[in-house]
Amino acid sequence: MTTIKLEVCVDTLDDAVTAAEAGAHRIELCSALEVGGLTPGIGLVRNAVLSDTPMFAMIRPRAGDFIYSGRDIECMLTDIEHLRATGISGFVFGALNPDQSLDEKSLAQMIAACDGLPTTLNRAFDLCKDPLRSLDVAMRLGFDRVLTSGAAASVVDGLPLLKELFVAATDRIIVLPGGGVTPGTATILLEELPVQELHASCKTPVVETATPGSDVNVGRDVSRHRYRTDPDILHELLNVIASQ
Repeated sequence: MTTIKLEVCVDTLDDAVTAAEAGAHRIELCSALEVGGLTPGIGLVRNAVLSDTPMFAMIRPRAGDFIYSGRDIECMLTDIEHLRATGISGFVFGALNPDQSLDEKSLAQMIAACDGLPTTLNRAFDLCKDPLRSLDVAMRLGFDRVLTSGAAASVVDGLPLLKELFVAATDRIIVLPGGGVTPGTATILLEELPVQELHASCKTPVVETATPGSDVNVGRDVSRHRYRTDPDILHELLNVIASQ
């Protein structure tokens, strides 16, 4: 029986180590998960790739939309070049045109810069106006997988589109459900879809040590709250997968 793989997204080295030791099959390295994940720092990547667990790096230069300027794309290409030299296992990225179609030219450049390493189209896909056509474009460009919630707030809400995407993908690209994947929702996904891989954060809030109610904020309000990879949640999710 084929093992269903679990990818866990992290934004610290502590969480990368926790996820690897708990049995994650692949880890997505990011910074700033509170805004959906940005390109990780070189220190995180260089230390994380020492693990035997495959590490993929998010390539996303800023928060907000996925409509990038030429300078943004140059930064992304430079990040790919430098991170490729660390021994990273693969890359995760996406780019859109103003009409919410995939930016094929920029994506082709980035895939070429990956020099044969596996590539995942990130959740920019969920903002595309025509998901099925965008899946065809992703396959033609050469992406290995597409990370998607089914263009919904969570994978359960996105089940109708996810079913269509799995049918359209056949064995040409991996559809990677992600967005609200928990032990509970994973059970539903595994019953409803021919899942090969799942993407989850397995996070739990960190108890804050700062003075409660402090008015001091060093960034956006969302940045005041911190989360960590919870090995218990990860183990529970792996058990759900193993039971299928």
